[in-house]
Amino acid sequence: MRLSVGASLTEGLTFLVNGDVHVNDKPVKVGELQIWEVSNTSLMDHPFHLHGFFFQVIEENGKAPAYMAWKDTINLPPRSKMKIAWMPDNRPGTWMYHCHIIEHHAAGMMGSFEVIDGDNPNKETIASPTHHHHIIK
Repeated sequence: MRLSVGASLTEGLTFLVNGDVHVNDKPVKVGELQIWEVSNTSLMDHPFHLHGFFFQVIEENGKAPAYMAWKDTINLPPRSKMKIAWMPDNRPGTWMYHCHIIEHHAAGMMGSFEVIDGDNPNKETIASPTHHHHIIK
């Protein structure tokens, strides 16, 4: 997913995920390993926070990290990329990720996604938003 900053005549600066604000992302399945590439194409830092789950950084700008640790937030410096790995556990429902700078979050740099139970895909969850695919390389 790509974190970026845009300009709007009516809104001033907009803080974007994959070129959009407050995105509804594609669902993920319980127990299915997630590998996400998160890139910051802007000229400012963006601390990326994943609600409700811990992840490990497995790559920083194409290189292995100095050490492995469980995190729920990482800072993405300007023009950087991080690859993270995480596993959705058995808590189906709507979850979110966002920039941990509250003004960036409020201006659009956040997304929500559904965790679905692969064994019971039709099981009702807390909310059922429309999903859009995110760019994960």
